[in-house]
Amino acid sequence: MAPAPSSSPICAKFRCVVGGDGIAEIPLSLGQTVTIGRHVDCDYVLTDPRVSQFHCTLSAVASHNGGILVSCRDFSRNGLRINEHPISRTVAIIMHGDRLHLSAATGALPHSPVYLSGYPTSPAFACHYLWHHTREKTHLFQSTPPPPGTRARKITIDGFVVTSHQLGVGAFASVYLAYPVSGSPKRQLACKVLLKSTDPNPNAARRKDLALCQEVMRMRDLEHPNLNRIYALTQDDKYLFIFLALCAGGDLFDYICSFTQTGSLMPEEEAKFVTFQLLIGMLFLHDKQIAHRDLKPDNILLYAPGPYPHVVIADFGLARPKAKEGTPTVCGTLAYLPPEAITVLNQHQPVYTGMPSDCWSLGVTIFILLCGYHPFDHALPMASSRTQEAAVGSREGSDHELRAQSRLKARILNSDVEYAPHPWDTLPTARELVSRLLMRDYRERATMADALVCPWIEDDWDALEFRYNKTVLPHKATVLRLAED
Repeated sequence: MAPAPSSSPICAKFRCVVGGDGIAEIPLSLGQTVTIGRHVDCDYVLTDPRVSQFHCTLSAVASHNGGILVSCRDFSRNGLRINEHPISRTVAIIMHGDRLHLSAATGALPHSPVYLSGYPTSPAFACHYLWHHTREKTHLFQSTPPPPGTRARKITIDGFVVTSHQLGVGAFASVYLAYPVSGSPKRQLACKVLLKSTDPNPNAARRKDLALCQEVMRMRDLEHPNLNRIYALTQDDKYLFIFLALCAGGDLFDYICSFTQTGSLMPEEEAKFVTFQLLIGMLFLHDKQIAHRDLKPDNILLYAPGPYPHVVIADFGLARPKAKEGTPTVCGTLAYLPPEAITVLNQHQPVYTGMPSDCWSLGVTIFILLCGYHPFDHALPMASSRTQEAAVGSREGSDHELRAQSRLKARILNSDVEYAPHPWDTLPTARELVSRLLMRDYRERATMADALVCPWIEDDWDALEFRYNKTVLPHKATVLRLAED
């Protein structure tokens, strides 16, 4: 049986090439998840004995560059293959033209005549993207589209294959799909690619690149289910390559937008579960005396698509160890900076501290989770297109942009948050938490530990912990297996 039609247009199709029990194709709409298996409750039911009762799910989410990311999440006993790469009990990205085989084994299973006679090959589907990114590049980091008909390429560097399939792009880096050359089953990774320093002074450029590498290597030792794990760092003459655990559900910004675009808000219990995970991950960081310094929905990833997601804090490029020490360097995103950082920017204060700044940024993020708009940046709607902000402290931009930045700074310094009756009148304990995180004086601001025992969280602790153990912790085994590979 097929699922009820989605109101969104179809963005990808899986066309049957082998088996399929009469299923010609499986269409996918943006934001839709379909299940495949032998159980009658699955959206697409197959009879092949190698297919588990609930074998896998297929999902599509929006990517930053106007296309889509299609992912497959395996729940089966026999695993599956993407092209010829076995995948087991994890989430994987499926690219345009890939083949999805609903068994990790090639051909029939041994010692099972019924498979040999009735099911010589496991069901297979070819993935076709109907929404495409800007035309695929013929090599990584190409600045212009290639001629039609040319194929995307891959590069191999220090034991990893980096494909030209772009997962995301930011102001200073791009993220591509990658995988290790050795190890079975293959584990997909994300490769963050940064351009090395372009400082005209060679010694200064080397110092900057070395400092970045040292920060990345410090983060490599951290393992937590709510932090984006770093596995390796390598480089060539021009680029730094950071290999990270793959998250296939997009980011929290786009997930919030999926609600606001339909005129709705994320359910309170789901927002609370996301907050619970962020608090656990950030408390782990702060206990290690590390400040993130750029916490925001754009830098929070979903391990896989779907409601009540497992979220992962990412982008540690600005993270700072010894976070209790003050720093005169303000970094991050202006709309998420606390008043003390704005004061440093305005040259009225010599230093600010990273960990209280993270707490403020979390308060802004929780505010957005619950009501769908920013507490201070009135020009920052949660819309389908994300706002491109100037770097912190930048004096570039039009007069209009600079005036908007000035107004935003003034609102943050004033720290006067308006809590509209909807939804805040029905969220008194959530409002109390946000107010404590958005205290103007950082010495009075709630810490991550304070926030974890606030009434909004503590009143539902048992339910949150149960969901966390069920949703988040099973993926830790996958992380450990990848590290061993």
